Amino acid sequence: MLYYKIAPKCNTELFLTLNLDPNNSAVLLKDLAQDQDKDRQLWTPVEIITGTEDKGYALLNKYANKVISARGERQPLTQISLSEAFESKVATWRFLPVRDGFGGFQLPANTSMNLNVFGDGPYISGNPVGIHDWKDGADNEIWTLTRVEG
Repeated sequence: MLYYKIAPKCNTELFLTLNLDPNNSAVLLKDLAQDQDKDRQLWTPVEIITGTEDKGYALLNKYANKVISARGERQPLTQISLSEAFESKVATWRFLPVRDGFGGFQLPANTSMNLNVFGDGPYISGNPVGIHDWKDGADNEIWTLTRVEG
């Protein structure tokens, strides 16, 4: 199976990736490069077609076997099961290239909402991630995917 690390452009000092926090359902940025639980930052895209909607991808976490899901506009992400993702319009994403190998993750059901590292910086380990209004490809809303061996 193909796995990816997903990192925001807003932090170039550390390779921060999406991570499901086992203590709650929030999705945070973490650097787990030396951690025994580094599988918590590995994701595989699973193609989903919901009804007559365009196809998209759920981002399935290797460690938790859950996908990321939006709670609502301008809210942190949460996690749901893959079977719930097939019924949900807030767990399906499209990746739209923006610049320099980075792109935005957009909800097909609400194209003005995109994956976003919350705040104005500095962006550090533990920073929450959610969906927010698109701001023309700011560094905290564009991402790169790096393929890793799973």
